[in-house]
Amino acid sequence: MSNFIKPKGVRADGTPYSTQISAKADRDVTEDGDSRLSRTYAAHIRLDSPLPAPRTATTRMIGDEFVWYRLFQTKGRGNAVTQAAKWFTDTRYNGVRKKGKDSVGKVLQGKEAHECVVVDDPWNECSYGSEFNPIRPVNRLLDEETKKRVIEESKGNLKLADSPFKKEQPHPSLEWVEGVKKVDDSPIKVGFNTTIDPSKTGMENAMNEAVGRASERKKNNQESWFKEVHCKDNRKLVRKMREEGTIEHSSAYRKRVGKRSAQSKIPKKKKVSAQQKKILEAELDEWIRKEEKRALARKKIVKNNLTKI
Repeated sequence: MSNFIKPKGVRADGTPYSTQISAKADRDVTEDGDSRLSRTYAAHIRLDSPLPAPRTATTRMIGDEFVWYRLFQTKGRGNAVTQAAKWFTDTRYNGVRKKGKDSVGKVLQGKEAHECVVVDDPWNECSYGSEFNPIRPVNRLLDEETKKRVIEESKGNLKLADSPFKKEQPHPSLEWVEGVKKVDDSPIKVGFNTTIDPSKTGMENAMNEAVGRASERKKNNQESWFKEVHCKDNRKLVRKMREEGTIEHSSAYRKRVGKRSAQSKIPKKKKVSAQQKKILEAELDEWIRKEEKRALARKKIVKNNLTKI
């Protein structure tokens, strides 16, 4: 019998908590079950007895069952379910290919992913809605806790999947009860005690009117309604900040900065007259002649010293 690790942190039913990478859970989930932040999901394969685990997993005991336990770090539960199903398929295929005593996948022969693979849902990404699709990856391979929660949310519209398995087709964890209306057309709650029956054409008419007003503004080269409201809000904010003294008017700022810059101006250089230029040129020529004489004298001294040597 192989050694197995019993997890420290477990839920009430014995399933372990997965490691949470991000401190703030990101609830923006796309249609495929993806999110913008990477998260960690716990997946396990149920076993009949404690067996040596593959390299990427560990053997554990969850509740009364032995499992191969593994973590997947990915964006969204849908991707985690896809990766867990691939892990199961690859492990089972290796058991067929190797056909040896060392192959751990041989115990999975004759089994399917929906029978023994479970992926947890720590961020409640699987939830009930009028367009709930049972075969979407985010809604498959659910643990028992998530199944109970979603069935309670559906108020009897969903049940545990009992339809026969079809090869090469994803098998759901939950499915719709026969004869249930999937579209929720109950009255929309407006206040605490009042309700309004949604009109079938009311929203369409409102949208058409809004599009008409927008096109009229565009024809007349006017700003869009959103930009106009945005500018009004900005003007109100600036006016309030001026009244409170937080900011000053641009004209007052220019006057203040103009005075300061006028005081710190560097005085202009005086122009040199033509007579002064002539005097400076004469002094420069005389200095050049003196330097040339000195250079010739040095050369003679050096030449005489070399001839003596």
